[in-house]
Amino acid sequence: MLTVIVSIATGLSIMCFVWAVGLSMGRRFASETEQYGNRLRGLYVRSITPRQLTLLIYLGTALVCLSTYLTSYNLIVSIVAGILAYILPGQILDYLWIRRMRRFDIQLTEGLSFLANNLRSGMALPQAIESLVTNSDAPLAEEFALTVREYTHGRTLPEAFASMRQRVPSENLNLILMAIEICQQQGGNIAELLDTIGDDLREMYDIGEKVKGITAEGRLQAKLLALSPLILGLMMYVAQPEMQEAFYGNIVGMAVIVFAALLTLGGFTWMKKIVNINV
Repeated sequence: MLTVIVSIATGLSIMCFVWAVGLSMGRRFASETEQYGNRLRGLYVRSITPRQLTLLIYLGTALVCLSTYLTSYNLIVSIVAGILAYILPGQILDYLWIRRMRRFDIQLTEGLSFLANNLRSGMALPQAIESLVTNSDAPLAEEFALTVREYTHGRTLPEAFASMRQRVPSENLNLILMAIEICQQQGGNIAELLDTIGDDLREMYDIGEKVKGITAEGRLQAKLLALSPLILGLMMYVAQPEMQEAFYGNIVGMAVIVFAALLTLGGFTWMKKIVNINV
C-alpha cells in the first residue's frame, strides 16, 4: 500500500513539474513572440511571422546544441553554443532596428528643408508630407507613407502623428511633431519653424560626427580588447590542442575561462561607457 502511495505521489509531482515548466515556457514563448513581432513590424518584414521566427530560433538552438555536442562531446561547449544561437537572432534584429532609426533621423533632418519648401510653395501640410514620401527613400518614406494612409482613411492629423510617435521612438521626430501641433494650434509659420529645427538638428549631427571621430580610437581599442582573448585562445588551441584540453576537461579550467571572460566583458563595458558620448 505504501509503495502505491509513493508511486502516485511521485507521478503527481512529475506531472506538476512538467505542467509548471510548460506554463513558464508558454509565457516565455508568448513574450518573445511579442518582442520579435514588434521588431519585425518596425523593420517592415512581412516574409515571416513572429511565431514562425520564434519557433525557428528555438529549433535552431536545439540543433546547434545537439550538433556541437556530437562533434565536441563537451556538454559545456554545447551549452555555450546553444546560448549564443539563442541570443544572436535577437541581437541582429536589435542592430537592424537601431541602424534603421539612425538612418531615419538622418533622413528626417534632410527632409525638413523639403517639407518647408513645399509649404512655402502653397501646399497644405498633408500634401507636403505626401510629396516628401514620393521623393524620399526608406525608412523615412515608409513611416510617413503610413501616416498619410491613416490620415486619408479618416484619422485626424494629430491622431496620425500620435500613432507615428508610438511606432518610431525618435526624439527628433517627437520634437518636430510637437512643434508642428503647437504651431497649428497657436498659429505661426510652420515653414520657418521647420527650417529652424532643421538647422539645429544638422548642427547637432555635425557635432556628434566630430565626437565619433575623436573617440574612434577608443572604440577600436575596446573592440580589440574584447576580441584579443578569443583570438589568442583560438590560436593556442590550433597550435597546442592538448594544452588547451586541460582547461576544458576540468572544473578549475572552466572556472578560469569564465573568470577571464567576465574580466574581458567588464573591461569592454567600462571602455565603451567612456568613449560613448551622447550629444
